[in-house]
Amino acid sequence: MTNTSTTTQKRYVTFYLVMLILTSISVLFTAIGFFISIPDFFRTMSFAPGYTISQIIAAVVTVIAIAALIFLWLKRNPLGIMLLLAAYVVLTLVGIATLFLLGPIVQDTTALTVKDTPDLPTDSIASITSFMLYALNSLAVIVNVVMATLWWFAYQSQRRADSEEVVMPVNDSAIR
Repeated sequence: MTNTSTTTQKRYVTFYLVMLILTSISVLFTAIGFFISIPDFFRTMSFAPGYTISQIIAAVVTVIAIAALIFLWLKRNPLGIMLLLAAYVVLTLVGIATLFLLGPIVQDTTALTVKDTPDLPTDSIASITSFMLYALNSLAVIVNVVMATLWWFAYQSQRRADSEEVVMPVNDSAIR
C-alpha cells in the first residue's frame, strides 16, 4: 500500500542550477586571470594607478563572489544572493569608472604592440587597440547587468520552489 506524505524537499530549479554552474565557471576563469595578471598590476601602477586600483578592487570583489557562490550552493538565503548582487553592482561601477581610466592602458598596449609588430601602421594599431579595450570593457559592464538580472530571477524561482510543499509517495512496505 502506498501513502502520500507532504514534505518540503530541497532541490535545485534548473534555471538556478544553470546560473550556479555558469557563474562558478566564470568566477573560476576570472580568478585565474587575476592571478596571471598580478605582474601587470605592478607594471601599470606607475603610469595608470587609477586603472590598477580598479583592477585590484575587481579582484577583491571576485573573492566576495566566490563566497557568495558557496552560500548559494549551500542555499544560505538570502546572504548568498545579496553578496552576489552586491558584487555585480560593484563590478559594474568599477567597469564604468574604468572606461574613464583606459587612456594610459591604450597607450601602453599600443606601444607594446608597435614594438612587437613594427611593420604595421601605428595609427591602425592605436585605433584597433582603443576600440577593442573600450568595446570589451563596455561589454563587461553590460554582461554584469544582465547576469545580475538573471540571478535575481533565478533566485526568485528557486525561493518559490523551496517554499512549495511536495507530495511524495511513501511505501509502507519499505517501512516494515
